Amino acid sequence: MRRRRLLAACSTAVGLSGCGGLLPESGEHTATSRTTEASATTPGTPTNEQFVSVKNTRPTAVYLTLGVGEAFTESFELFPGEQVRFSTTLAPNTERDVVVETAAGERATFRWTVDPTLDGLATYLTVDGVEFWRHVRCRDDCLQANGEISTDLPLVGDGIGRWYAPAGVVVQNPASTPQTADLTVALGDETLFTTRARLPAETQISVPVSYRSGDYTVTVAIGGREATTEWPVPEVPERHVTLDDSVEFGCGPANSTLTLSNRDSVEHTLAVTVARDGREVFSRRVTLPAKTDERLTPVAESGPYEVTVETESERTTATWWSCPPRGPATMLVDATGSVTLQQGGPRRG
Repeated sequence: MRRRRLLAACSTAVGLSGCGGLLPESGEHTATSRTTEASATTPGTPTNEQFVSVKNTRPTAVYLTLGVGEAFTESFELFPGEQVRFSTTLAPNTERDVVVETAAGERATFRWTVDPTLDGLATYLTVDGVEFWRHVRCRDDCLQANGEISTDLPLVGDGIGRWYAPAGVVVQNPASTPQTADLTVALGDETLFTTRARLPAETQISVPVSYRSGDYTVTVAIGGREATTEWPVPEVPERHVTLDDSVEFGCGPANSTLTLSNRDSVEHTLAVTVARDGREVFSRRVTLPAKTDERLTPVAESGPYEVTVETESERTTATWWSCPPRGPATMLVDATGSVTLQQGGPRRG
């Protein structure tokens, strides 16, 4: 069973309030962190707090309604890269239908069984649809990890850049059956931890690792197979591992918007090329009048890309790390006609 649930047209027979009529009259609605307490249990029934999060990894804002059975229903707007998180109190093994509907008439559902050993449900709006993942954040007391995850993690920072959240490893099991994998994370020659992770079906485990820049490695062993990948931090804020037919490494759902911005007082024609592993994946010539922007979505997958921009007088090449939350980037033409790549988040150097 694949983890991705593609959106379909909004049903006229069953649906949350707001399909086709979600947008507020003012056209403005900003999602903020919030907590929704709700209980659908009878007196004396054991309960535990679970969260439901929604993150927008699309290149455009989305207004949507989220419904979690009888527990709660919320409508809100998410800008690109924005995330909102709700908490609710539910009895263990409770089943709830989680429904996501957008103002554009899209709809996705997931049958969620509350597991008291997990933290909740993580939902991603992707360019292809919606992904639902049962979720647990692992520290030293994580029931899904059989091994040493030090209480010293995440590592303290090195004073480079602004860190709003620790870099971490996310291991995902999209299968309909549980899987077990050995996970090792090292910084240089120092092993930070080795643990055996037990992943229930359709579940992801996240481990906060570090606020420190550096060249890490992640090794995963499963079913007699072992795979290792480099993990540059902070260029890749999250190293994603998918336990599919083979071990797949990535850096999360793509939000790969590249904005061309001409801040000069004259018009410029830009020849833009995007390459991955030496292979050209996008090419376009764009004429930008003075003080104008044009937004492109040249790639669909997250990861590192080489972006080359040629103007009438110079050629610039830079590495674009299209990895959430730093996915979007801007190729800026300044008042002198020079071109530079700008991308948010902490940096080394």
